[in-house]
Amino acid sequence: MTIQQIYDHYRILPMLQLHQLRVAGVARFIAGYLKTPVDMQLITEACLLHDMGNIIKFDLLMYPDFLKPDGYEYWFQVQSYFKQRYGENEFQANLKIAQEIGLRPEVQEIIGSISFTHVIQNFESENMALKISDYADTRVSPLKVVSLEERFVDLETRYGKRYSSEDEQRARKQFQDVMLQIQDQIFNQVSDITPQLITDEAINPLLESLRTTEITTVNMPVSMVAAVPATPPPATTSVS
Repeated sequence: MTIQQIYDHYRILPMLQLHQLRVAGVARFIAGYLKTPVDMQLITEACLLHDMGNIIKFDLLMYPDFLKPDGYEYWFQVQSYFKQRYGENEFQANLKIAQEIGLRPEVQEIIGSISFTHVIQNFESENMALKISDYADTRVSPLKVVSLEERFVDLETRYGKRYSSEDEQRARKQFQDVMLQIQDQIFNQVSDITPQLITDEAINPLLESLRTTEITTVNMPVSMVAAVPATPPPATTSVS
């Protein structure tokens, strides 16, 4: 299976496809400069598939241009079906889809660790592939690759009012402090690049080739996702 076949089969929003491609691009860019090599395929697969269920949490009206050409009704039906099949929690949905596809346990481990709540464990871990994957995700906003500082502002703008208690504010501050330390850990292990060199322009040449990435599975994919009732008709791409 190629990553594009999987995206088509699961009807992944184009903006979400691009986000995952960018995260994988950032991770691969960094990994290419590591002093000690890591499993590039492992990082690539995890980053390309880490947010497969995120349509569950989307406010589809926030970025109406991202819904073209199929439109709101189509993507609302896809979103509703994802909630029905995988539940209301996007993190659990991501893991369920990873299992459904048959991804290797090591890939599933990283997917489960790319989250706000795992940042301390990621910092304390010796697993550089995990650190790079989580960091790469934090470097990509809904629209482009950004610095950590820009990303923190983006996250505060989007979630600050929704999660405004003192405990939640402290958690966000802790996340920012620890992610900056993860950045230091990573760039202490690379040669010839700095965080400032991680830009859209740097990773854009990688994106189209990432769409053809072959995904390794530990078993033949099972049912995957059933046809989503929608207009226009759902995709029929086979991934068997």
